[in-house]
Amino acid sequence: MNTIYLNDISESDHQRLNDAAPPSPMEIARKWLNDHSIRFSEPSPYQIKIGSINFYPGKGTIFLDSHPKSLPEKGLSGLRSVLVKEGYNL
Repeated sequence: MNTIYLNDISESDHQRLNDAAPPSPMEIARKWLNDHSIRFSEPSPYQIKIGSINFYPGKGTIFLDSHPKSLPEKGLSGLRSVLVKEGYNL
């Protein structure tokens, strides 16, 4: 088996490898929210805010502004459940 070192890869091949990287949890969450026409902001590189809902895609945790602890729901499926509970029509 041959070993290929990053230095041995051409710039165009290197770019293709970078382009093929899987999307980050933040990118997936952004796309899902945009696909569902849900308005959100990004107060930090790790946080998505939808009204009083704070979602951290990297860990999947969800907080409400009025609660000091994270909700039991996790990930995008948990976010969807919370959004429905908060009155979003999904």
